[in-house]
Amino acid sequence: MTALPAPHVTVAGATFAQGDDHHYPEEAPSRLVTVASFRIDVHAVTNRQFAAFTDAAGYITDAERVGSAAVFVAPAGAVDLAQPDLWWRQLAGATWRQPRGAPLTTEHDDHPVVQVSRNDAEAFAAWAGRRLPTEAEWELAANAGRALPPEWPLASDGMLLANV
Repeated sequence: MTALPAPHVTVAGATFAQGDDHHYPEEAPSRLVTVASFRIDVHAVTNRQFAAFTDAAGYITDAERVGSAAVFVAPAGAVDLAQPDLWWRQLAGATWRQPRGAPLTTEHDDHPVVQVSRNDAEAFAAWAGRRLPTEAEWELAANAGRALPPEWPLASDGMLLANV
């Protein structure tokens, strides 16, 4: 276990409407939840930080054990959002060390780590003496308890604002 030099912020506890009744069925029903104050890292875990963890702990990620990971492939046009296999592909050799099949370089040291599973993230957090935020904590930290805008997840041009 080690402490990482990542800055933290305290998110004040609040009662807010978690979920959404208008956009995604899996987010419904919207419900009031109360979250106590908590601390969260200001920035995502970087490749450098994750490398320190894997080196110190001898940790092998799920993707490294399996030998592949899902990689986003931009579709040529509109796709059925109910079919994620239209924009995600399993890529042999894809791991956090080579997210798109090519090894990372030192220029990627301070980029957020990708291709890690929940198991990997929990192992990193435990090693760092931390924990992952709950879903409610994450929503509160991400949007300060504000509801999604009515047009979400589409921009004014009709394009998706997020990879959903």
